[in-house]
Amino acid sequence: MRPKRPATREERRRLRSFNKNSLKATVKSPHHETSTHADSTSDATPDPVAMADKLSISSQIEKITTYFHKIDTTKFLLGFLMTIAIILMQYEAQQERNESTTPSSFETTTLKSNNGVRSFNSAFDDLGHQAQSQVPIPMEYSHFVELSEFADVVEALRTMHREKHLQQQNHYTNRRLQENAESDTNLGQDDDEEAQLYDAMDAAWDQTMQQADPSHIQQVQSYGPAVKHVPFFWHIPRSGGTSFSTLFGTCLGLVQAASSYSAPAIYTRWEDKELANRFKDPTLYVVSMKKQRFVNVDLNDLQGVMRAVKGNLISSELADLVMVQDVSMGSFLLEEGRTANVAQSGENKPEFKGVLFAMFRHPVERAISSFYSKQQVRDVNYDPSLAIYSLTDWANSPQYINDYMVRSLVGKLNERSPQNQPALSRTDLDVAKEILRRKCLVGLLDEKTESLKRFEKFFGWNAEARHNSMVMLDGEETAERAQAEIFRKEIVKDEECKDKLLHYNWEKKHTHPSPEEGDMPYKLLESKNRYDIELYIYARQLYDDQYSQLGFDDDSFMER
Repeated sequence: MRPKRPATREERRRLRSFNKNSLKATVKSPHHETSTHADSTSDATPDPVAMADKLSISSQIEKITTYFHKIDTTKFLLGFLMTIAIILMQYEAQQERNESTTPSSFETTTLKSNNGVRSFNSAFDDLGHQAQSQVPIPMEYSHFVELSEFADVVEALRTMHREKHLQQQNHYTNRRLQENAESDTNLGQDDDEEAQLYDAMDAAWDQTMQQADPSHIQQVQSYGPAVKHVPFFWHIPRSGGTSFSTLFGTCLGLVQAASSYSAPAIYTRWEDKELANRFKDPTLYVVSMKKQRFVNVDLNDLQGVMRAVKGNLISSELADLVMVQDVSMGSFLLEEGRTANVAQSGENKPEFKGVLFAMFRHPVERAISSFYSKQQVRDVNYDPSLAIYSLTDWANSPQYINDYMVRSLVGKLNERSPQNQPALSRTDLDVAKEILRRKCLVGLLDEKTESLKRFEKFFGWNAEARHNSMVMLDGEETAERAQAEIFRKEIVKDEECKDKLLHYNWEKKHTHPSPEEGDMPYKLLESKNRYDIELYIYARQLYDDQYSQLGFDDDSFMER
């Protein structure tokens, strides 16, 4: 085979010219695809692949141009505007949902605990006062008195106290002027006379007050029946209710009508068959259990409430105190009292109205405590299915009930079917706030000692009033001999009893791990209880307001 001859200079020149012209043809615009290559110095043809690509691009451009010519410009603009409008509407709806579930300042709010003291962001504090007075509240709350009635009485008494103080000041001033004119030798005698004069003024004032009360009662009775107030304790689970029930019964000696969820003694009645049968008796009476006294009713469910209604629990005045977890259901008891009054219309019977009070706890802490209590075998709320659950698992499960307090107050709580809870709105939150503002005497778990003092003063449960009335049952002579010794011992016993239940025993109950603020479980529970958290902050504000509104800052008012 003969070797290939090397290309001559002329052949190499022609080959370079061919490659150059081919490159030019590839990058030329489609508008020039039909033009002849005038600048080509060779008669070589362009690459077929490059020509096919140029034809393909040109055809696609022509198709697009034709499609746009066929489009109706008006319809296109209308569709475009409708699309923009739909997007804006969806965005606004999403913003409204975000505002209804999360206050804008919530993420910056601090709810830190430091030895029982909480601090709140000022921006979030303002949200607490957003309860609208014009928001109507459920009809069942008409059975409970307005706290403004008590606030008006406080203000009236304060006015009288100020007038009395002014009179005393005027007398003191006049008396001092007289003293300056008298000799020093008569100064001691003048002091005695002044003291006697003050005593006489106090006696005259007390006599005036006593004379005014009967006339006031007669005036009220002339228009209608007198009102008797029944203390109604709303027991929010894991907020100290069971401990306060024990305290009310053992330390204050109050007769309670309660539920097995509120009073451990009622829960354990099944240990004694005879005692358990008493809670089935149609006739209501007081029974002694665990050194406490209870009416033989269990207000745990509607069946127990209706049995109490049939037995005339309220109108019989057997109980000093009623404890319920469901305020709406408990209000049926007061309807019984009203019905009994109508049935006895021939007589001037009193009308019974409830006075609502409650202890409040931070919703996240309450939820954590509730979870671990449900894992305790001997607890009344024991749930064996939670044995394998973590706190996060439980909060994400259908069994968890979010915003428990708001749901309970507005009647949207379904404890028997937790997965079927009605939706809540900010209107529900406003209604719950309005109920607390108008109807509820507020106590705080992290202020439990002060809260108990308020309850005692407000309802007249202080040891002095109770024991004075008890010793007087034996007659005046017996009272005079025994009062100093027995009364003193009972007062000490009461204080030791309350201190033990409120502090010593309290710290040893239900110890459990607790996530720190900022941990994932804590944040999860915060997100599920946003309404309850805002209601709790509002309750704390009411707690501060009621200190002066209801006279807790004035011992002289409570002693009257």
